[in-house]
Amino acid sequence: MQIDAAISGLRYLPRDMPGSTALMYQGFDDAVPVADDEVCERWGGPSQEIIFHIHKRDEPRWETLPGGDFLRRNTKDQGRVYFFLTSPEEYWSLTTIKSIIDHFPLAHRRCLTLLEGLARSVPILWRDDPSISEHDARDVAWLLEHGLEPRRIRMAFNTAFADRFLAKLAIGLGHTILGPRVSSSAYADRLRNLLWNSTPGQHADSELRGTGFWRSEGQSDFRDPLAIEGAWTIAVGAFYPAFGYSLSTSSGRSMSMMVSDDPGLWTPGVVEQYHEMQIFIVVPQRQLFLGPYRVIDFVSHRLGRRLIAALAELEDSRVGLQDLPPRRLPGQSEARGSF
Repeated sequence: MQIDAAISGLRYLPRDMPGSTALMYQGFDDAVPVADDEVCERWGGPSQEIIFHIHKRDEPRWETLPGGDFLRRNTKDQGRVYFFLTSPEEYWSLTTIKSIIDHFPLAHRRCLTLLEGLARSVPILWRDDPSISEHDARDVAWLLEHGLEPRRIRMAFNTAFADRFLAKLAIGLGHTILGPRVSSSAYADRLRNLLWNSTPGQHADSELRGTGFWRSEGQSDFRDPLAIEGAWTIAVGAFYPAFGYSLSTSSGRSMSMMVSDDPGLWTPGVVEQYHEMQIFIVVPQRQLFLGPYRVIDFVSHRLGRRLIAALAELEDSRVGLQDLPPRRLPGQSEARGSF
């Protein structure tokens, strides 16, 4: 999902000024010399920038999550970040720096590229900054010599993450929309059990119903009518005697999960309010939340038969690569992850 968000997030960068977008997780760079209790992760920027994040080694169960233990990253172990810029265009350099600041807000951040003319007011350390600790100096010296060399990156996968994500979202929607009685139901307990599942698809033989991220991959010939490129769309509805949701990712993948199977536990009025699916739209890059919209109104807008002003404005803000400054000089190859 992190890679999915990084590629599609470029769709909503502002045209006239640098913005911020998701970074692309690449895995562990075991060649970087760090302490025995540390690891080095590699990330990619919107113009193929090379980013190193060194932090304490987490428990093995966190290896499949980009960034590791987010509780530690947000408190006592923010880590240190070093990065090389790649684009000669100031727009992309500043977009990368803004993205790194947003993604690693508490980390010690240092740019390893020597630059001229770029504003020094941004809250990062520069390669020639005289205030540098001994271990920073060792990191910088090694990365300047070897950081740009090609080498293998190690990435750990756990394909059960989508099931856990769907279960967590279902628990939250159940409590928020259907009420606290649903949160304490037997079905909610089965959803919580799925949070600790390490086997993808394990819920297929249980009473839980839904389909996840990986199982939607084979549907590439079918375009989800609710999907909006670069945005996340959530459709929720009461399908008596069940309540569920469908989630369309920013790249068009479709996932779903039943939230509750017992209407007797629902807050009064839910069936009347959600007998028609309600659509919500989230664009993380713009910190934008839209909805709810009735599904019939949403589809009518998508077909051009009805105008929803906020959706039209969102669509007008979506950009293509041709709308933004070039990421490379003439004659250089374009960065991967183009859209």
